[in-house]
Amino acid sequence: MDLKIFSTKLKYLRKKANLTQVQLAEMLHISQAQISRYETGLDEPSEDCLQALSSAFEIDGQSAALFWSSPLPDIPKDSSDGTSENFARRLRAIRQYHGKSQKDFAQFLGISQSLISALEIGKATPDLVLIQKLGKMGFDLEWLVFGSHARDSPKEILDDLMPKRTMQQIQQILRKMPPQRLDFIRQFLALILTDTKNKGDA
Repeated sequence: MDLKIFSTKLKYLRKKANLTQVQLAEMLHISQAQISRYETGLDEPSEDCLQALSSAFEIDGQSAALFWSSPLPDIPKDSSDGTSENFARRLRAIRQYHGKSQKDFAQFLGISQSLISALEIGKATPDLVLIQKLGKMGFDLEWLVFGSHARDSPKEILDDLMPKRTMQQIQQILRKMPPQRLDFIRQFLALILTDTKNKGDA
């Protein structure tokens, strides 16, 4: 485990939940000093403590290990720099690109419609869990949070990102197939490509 990543996320989530170190320590039945050591990267949490933290911050058990070990961009709580407003435009662009209502998109992400509404008008700041969920959809985390490639329109960016997501989904399916089935698919694709080329040359 990267202690720097863990300590940064723990401190962020605690403050986001408006908890003091003492309050979080009481929830976990450990000392405030131990929380302090976690947040300064001096100690690595035990597996039991990590599970307790994941439960306290409502992080899905199956993805908890990935969440605590995967680097994610820091999201400033102070939105005076326009971060929340810019994220709002990107989130709305993603939802509209997929043709979903706020209600449907909220259900898909596992959050409330009121939160989606607040996020889309810049009245709420996305947490790391939501950023992670959007990242799993195939969207670049740097673009989601900081708006990289800002010179392109949201549609141009999404048109570029979605084929990558499709390829990721195809790769996941192929990894689960036996060698014989993979060989059949390879031959089938080769046949399609040959047919397409012949039609193009005609």
